[in-house]
Amino acid sequence: PNFLPVGQSGLLSSWLSKHRVVLGSDLRGGTHVVFEVDRADVARQKLVATVGEISRSLRQANIRYTGLTGNDQTVTVKITDPAQVDAAVAALKNLTSTQGVTLKQANSGDLTIEIADAAIDSAISEAQAQSVDIVSRRIAGLGNPDFAIKPEGADRLDVQVFGVIDAERLKNILNEPAKLSVRM
Repeated sequence: PNFLPVGQSGLLSSWLSKHRVVLGSDLRGGTHVVFEVDRADVARQKLVATVGEISRSLRQANIRYTGLTGNDQTVTVKITDPAQVDAAVAALKNLTSTQGVTLKQANSGDLTIEIADAAIDSAISEAQAQSVDIVSRRIAGLGNPDFAIKPEGADRLDVQVFGVIDAERLKNILNEPAKLSVRM
């Protein structure tokens, strides 16, 4: 029935299906792109945020520290005054309960904070969900109302834009980093 206009499909025999076949971007024309959330980038952002939160928490508690470094999914910090190690652990307790990290304490005042894989997986899911809205707005901004965006797997977005559209322009617009400017 796809070859008939919509109003004439009712004139077909009753034994013939009246359902129209949904045409994909290969038959309708358009662009199909799959985006993937970069796990390494999400892990790096989570590491930077964790290092910043540790620094803020220790400074607010007036605890002196040195050697605050992050590598992969591990952050290390040395508390300079051994008498303040317990206070540092208490100050970082909120971080360990809400951020998906674990805290290990050594006898020398060294603290090791591990970012769990589950915390990174959660951040990837959040990034994927946010990306659906962002990509929708960017495609709508191109003036093409006919598109489909759906999450695919744990870390990908399947984007289909139907109709005549410049694939290279679409790719460039979707790959642009988000920018925020505030003017007063």
